[in-house]
Amino acid sequence: MKTVPQTFKELYKYGTRLEVKKGQLIYDSESGSAEHFAFLLDSGVCALSGLTADGEEQIFLYFKGQRTVGFAQLMPASPQMTRRNHCFSIIAKTDCVLYQITAEVFRDLLDSDPFFTKFMLKVLAENYMDILTRYRQNLEDPTSIRLCRLLIEFAGMQNGMLVMPSFFTYAELARYLGTHPVTIARIMSKLKEDGCISKHGKSTIILDPKRIQKMIDQNTPIDY
Repeated sequence: MKTVPQTFKELYKYGTRLEVKKGQLIYDSESGSAEHFAFLLDSGVCALSGLTADGEEQIFLYFKGQRTVGFAQLMPASPQMTRRNHCFSIIAKTDCVLYQITAEVFRDLLDSDPFFTKFMLKVLAENYMDILTRYRQNLEDPTSIRLCRLLIEFAGMQNGMLVMPSFFTYAELARYLGTHPVTIARIMSKLKEDGCISKHGKSTIILDPKRIQKMIDQNTPIDY
């Protein structure tokens, strides 16, 4: 009798471990390759991105560990879903560890493994809600609140301090939030002035996450 995996990491046995360096492409819809894969992201941060009409990078979603990425082209699809009207890629924003699953294995798991099917439905729902939530936030929330939310979501512990990944430059934050780097700089300067964050070289250190979370919860915009 087949053993049904019960945790995300148990799925790693179906894939090949890969170490991807920061800046490398994990998936590119324009690669022209006939072979496609799904990827289980164990650690690191990667981004679903595309190019604007002006050739500028546009970030749609960031993914942290314990997520499945690059699988859309392997899912059962209608003719409307397979039309390639938009080009996109998945790029490693930090060094990442992934497990690469072939199309054959992925589809077999989808057809025969109840846990995997349930897991993929959960992943699709999470991605859908992430995009829907971000769309609503872009329409309704001040830029400063959206920036604060990003700081809280992606900061991690390093040497006893809560630190943002170094790839989150002002330009990167501006691209994701749909604003200008100068606006990001002004908001960050105000957060620093208020004692919420500090800068150490290229690193942003979160000093007062509770205060930042309170601003988010109360939807209190920052006067910058």
